Amino acid sequence: MAQKFYDGKVLTFVAVAIVEVGEVIPYADTIGVAQKDAEIGEICTVDTEGVYLIPCEATTDFAIGQRVTYDTGGGTITDDAVDGTHINAGTIWEVYDQVAGDGSVYVKING
Repeated sequence: MAQKFYDGKVLTFVAVAIVEVGEVIPYADTIGVAQKDAEIGEICTVDTEGVYLIPCEATTDFAIGQRVTYDTGGGTITDDAVDGTHINAGTIWEVYDQVAGDGSVYVKING
């Protein structure tokens, strides 16, 4: 029989680099969003659920409900396949200001 240990919405780890609140944090094969600033060696909490406004590739037209990836090298949401630098991000929740190279999209992370 399974017993609930944790709600699983927040990941806690020791920061190995400086982390800023709102920073997209790649972990395993997906992403989370830092809930607070953390210095190296401090405990960092990362939200693993929710809808966040995240920068996206300006050259891609996204659609609501589309599964997307996160480019760990470029720091943007993409429609590229999962590979060595692209990891699962979630689902497009809403498209916002996706023009002139300054676009962002609402992503339901891990959703």
